[in-house]
Amino acid sequence: MWHNCPPDERVVHPVLVRVTMASASVMRVAIELPEGSIGRTPPNACYALDSLCDVWGWTGSIVSGVDIDELSELANYDVVATGASGFYGDYDHSFYDDALLDWVRSGGGLVTTGWVVRAVYYGAGVPSPMDSAMAVSCVDGSAFVTEDQVRITNSSHPITDGVADFDVQGYGEYANSGLWPGAVSLGDYTAQPGRASVACKALGSGRSVYLGPIYMADFSTHNNEPYYQDPNSVRLLKQALEWAGLGIVGVQEPGRVEPARAEISSIRPNPVTGRTVIRFLVPKQGSVEIGIYDLAGKKVCTLASGVHAPGSQQVTWSRLDDAGRKVPAGVYFCQFEAEETAHTRKLVVE
Repeated sequence: MWHNCPPDERVVHPVLVRVTMASASVMRVAIELPEGSIGRTPPNACYALDSLCDVWGWTGSIVSGVDIDELSELANYDVVATGASGFYGDYDHSFYDDALLDWVRSGGGLVTTGWVVRAVYYGAGVPSPMDSAMAVSCVDGSAFVTEDQVRITNSSHPITDGVADFDVQGYGEYANSGLWPGAVSLGDYTAQPGRASVACKALGSGRSVYLGPIYMADFSTHNNEPYYQDPNSVRLLKQALEWAGLGIVGVQEPGRVEPARAEISSIRPNPVTGRTVIRFLVPKQGSVEIGIYDLAGKKVCTLASGVHAPGSQQVTWSRLDDAGRKVPAGVYFCQFEAEETAHTRKLVVE
């Protein structure tokens, strides 16, 4: 998986960090379990996902809500995967929902799985930060379908690319109140057309995905293990995590990543205290310029300049200007230009 690559001769700033296509796909996944469930003996879908992360070359960490209830703790991960986990009365999303919402807005990735709607709705009873961090709204609770298939209705999206319809193994969840504004439904159920089974949305500079039929639950109780063996549901899960965590397009062929458009995919952490990582996508080889500007429009520093190969890449800014001086606290802008595309994102330096 790892390749020895020559130094990047296009580096024009001392804090620029380039990663190869291979290393760009190494994600850090926080797999959330209620605190009372940590250490429980598998089989459990959370442990199945942890094993899949190993297979995919990612870092999986099983955590509880109290482990990720601060922005500084969430900054250790690229994506958080969470669900009701099948342990009734043991929901802990309220410990971290405020921090999670802020983290996603500033570039984090969130993947919520089946019965999370039930957990959020019954845990909060009213619209909550956790609710609005999701692609589907939980304000009216949830309903379930127990037969037929998950139907992919948009196969052109990176999350559902190459995913065929697959059987509902147990209960497929959907939210009664539907999608949040700006969210897109990618799949429904043959038994309940129009009821979202897969949905996603951009939230600030972050991304959120809902996978209604795929559960993080106790297999001995809920019989959801087949979802972690079915090739279509596993592919859906993998591509959802990739899209949310790295902005990577669905698998085109093994080991190949081809983003659909040039853009900044994430800036984390943001607010910036010392060092932040700016991830960006380049669909084809071409000229790329990345600079930091202050509120007056004056360029503070150049992070990248030159021809870049296609793929998911990143640069690191250590809040230094081109002269190596630390910039003062305030609002700045990261401007990304690739061919005819210009993309600007706000950074807050504290």
